[in-house]
Amino acid sequence: MRKKLILFAGHLASGKTTISKRIADDLNLTCLNKDDIKEILAKRIGFKNREENLKLSYATFDMMCYMLKRAFKHDEIMILESNFKPYELSKIHEIVDALMIETYTLFLTAEGNILYDRYVIRDQTRDEAHRSTGLLSYDIFLKVMDEYLFDQKFHDVKIDTSYFDDQAYRNLKELIETFIKKDEQDV
Repeated sequence: MRKKLILFAGHLASGKTTISKRIADDLNLTCLNKDDIKEILAKRIGFKNREENLKLSYATFDMMCYMLKRAFKHDEIMILESNFKPYELSKIHEIVDALMIETYTLFLTAEGNILYDRYVIRDQTRDEAHRSTGLLSYDIFLKVMDEYLFDQKFHDVKIDTSYFDDQAYRNLKELIETFIKKDEQDV
């Protein structure tokens, strides 16, 4: 079986972490979530300002790339999740091309007002590692959304999570299972 990577990318508060972890649990896959790694680093190393917090973000991405390379020596399929910036996606694609790993990238999004409401609610319980910018205003939040637009170059499927219910989850899980089993069907 060819090695495969499922990338969950997309906008803030679009459900990337929750959905990727659920998919990983349901399909018994390894899942690396950028927020979890950053929280561990922040608790151990700490940070005093936004600049130091950004360094933690860069170190977190570097760790994800390292673990991606190491994990594919043993795992055949895994999930990576983050609100990847274009340069980060380019770096990941360099790695997967070099290792001949097939990728399937999901871009999660929702209506701006729904994302913002989720963002405000989750900020109340969000780990300090993700709050160095303070709560963004609605206008700034929408500008940040524009930085992470769906780009067919990097993303295979766009998933609207505005009204993501159990049926939408089952449909998404089926898309991923089809990707995973693709080689078996081609034989």
